[in-house]
Amino acid sequence: MKNPALYDKYADGRHWDKHPTVYAEHFADILAQRNFCGLIVDVGCGCGRDVNVFGTRGFEVVGLDNSRLEVERARDSFPFCFMPGDIEALPFAEEEVGAFFAINVIHYVDSVLAFQQFKRKLRPGGLLFIHFNLRIVAADGQVDLVTEGETIEALSYGWICEEERIFKRVDALPREHTHTVMEKVLRKPE
Repeated sequence: MKNPALYDKYADGRHWDKHPTVYAEHFADILAQRNFCGLIVDVGCGCGRDVNVFGTRGFEVVGLDNSRLEVERARDSFPFCFMPGDIEALPFAEEEVGAFFAINVIHYVDSVLAFQQFKRKLRPGGLLFIHFNLRIVAADGQVDLVTEGETIEALSYGWICEEERIFKRVDALPREHTHTVMEKVLRKPE
């Protein structure tokens, strides 16, 4: 993990378990409109709530998390495939994956390594749904994270941007903080 201090600051209370599933539902809608067929991997799946969205919609899905405890919790909660694994060394064959779902994770890891893995493991024409936290600001005004646009442009270079939006989300736990998020749907060229 590249940014353990940030993770530790907001890990108390497991607030991400309470995040809405609207992002997974939106991506599932995109995939359904395209008659998507193939493996979806939720990287940093945590408690498995988003894997459940994809699985109940009939998609083949795997939840991947670097915490064995998270994987066990997810397995106890949902009847889908969960496995331990590292986003910086994805345990899939070259071009095996049809789509990656990566929210609330890229700012904790080496994003360059993660994107190299996405590109290698994703089949041509495959999709990546990703959230970049542009800023995370605590209620007291302390800026905990800033991601420069140039960094996102560099990571996205060579991908086809299918969709992009920027929005704010406020989380109350474990302490109030605001995320400014850039959501992208990127397609690997064929």
